[in-house]
Amino acid sequence: IRGTDYRASMCKSNCGRSPNGLYLGVISGIINAKTDAGNLDFGAGAFGFVSSKTDVPIILPAKPPVPGMGGKDNGKGDTSGSGCYTS
Repeated sequence: IRGTDYRASMCKSNCGRSPNGLYLGVISGIINAKTDAGNLDFGAGAFGFVSSKTDVPIILPAKPPVPGMGGKDNGKGDTSGSGCYTS
């Protein structure tokens, strides 16, 4: 995905009070999350959540408080750098 920078973090009972599932954050470009229930595009600055392969992806109103959503500052807001980061 040339020219697209994003973060992805899979929570499996390891993200405090945040629900389990896949959290997404797009820094530049556009990504698409697809499940058996549908798909959704996420553009730069957007955050999303996919709870399971049978639920529709959703747009989140703000950056989720889960590990991996930031860059060099361990999830506290720095979005420098590129690629996909998982935890």
